[in-house]
Amino acid sequence: MDNPDFIIVGLGNPGKKYAETRHNAGFLAIEAILKTSEEDPISKKEKGVEALSFSLGKFKILALRPLEKMNKSGEALKKFLDYKNISQADFIQKTILICDDSDLAEGKIKISQNRGTGGHKGLENIFANFGAKDFTRIRIGIRPFRNKLPAETFVLAPFKEDGKIGKTIQKIPKVMTCLIKKGLGNCQSLYNSK
Repeated sequence: MDNPDFIIVGLGNPGKKYAETRHNAGFLAIEAILKTSEEDPISKKEKGVEALSFSLGKFKILALRPLEKMNKSGEALKKFLDYKNISQADFIQKTILICDDSDLAEGKIKISQNRGTGGHKGLENIFANFGAKDFTRIRIGIRPFRNKLPAETFVLAPFKEDGKIGKTIQKIPKVMTCLIKKGLGNCQSLYNSK
């Protein structure tokens, strides 16, 4: 798609082994968003990225899922953007990143911009490769209640589709529509978990 209005990047790990794990919340959020489109997305895999083009109302959307391991997400995106001749400034301005957050309670949502990585390896790699952290982000809380396990253990554990994380992922299309139509501040007031 040439000159999309918005770019959505969902973070996760490729492969069946990780498909339904907490760390793949970003990938699963992209799937939920695609289901709300009135048209079938045009899908291509190029330069280590799955690119899906579709519309949400009058807006042209390009959804990206890096197909490298999470900690190489930024490298894959950089190669893809160079290949497609999309400028870094344009990418940062138009992009909404969706990822899991192991510091946020299970099922909570946090919309932010220009914040740190919170130790998220995918975000760290993106920020390092683009030399910026100005991205708009939707973070999906995955930390289990009263959990004492190290993050590396529970982020790669599966979750129930009808549980808190699954229900939150199903809300992401509404969050995305809000961001597109109403802007960051309004959506933070509506959706950010207290």
